[in-house]
Amino acid sequence: MNHNIIKTIISFALIIAASTSYSCAVCGFGDDPAREAFILTTGILTAVPLLFIGGLIFLLRKKIRQAKNEEAQQPN
Repeated sequence: MNHNIIKTIISFALIIAASTSYSCAVCGFGDDPAREAFILTTGILTAVPLLFIGGLIFLLRKKIRQAKNEEAQQPN
């Protein structure tokens, strides 16, 4: 019986504490003024590798097409 009361009190305290607490800036819900900077850098750090890989694929395709065109234009 005593354990149930303690569990109830702890559960109630956790529910009240959770409703008044703030999340960290990483989650995007805090009051930290650096939140916008964090979101911006996250976007940049996501986009740069994708753009780099996309650029490499584009250049490789371009070089392969050039090589095929030069090969097709050479007389046998």
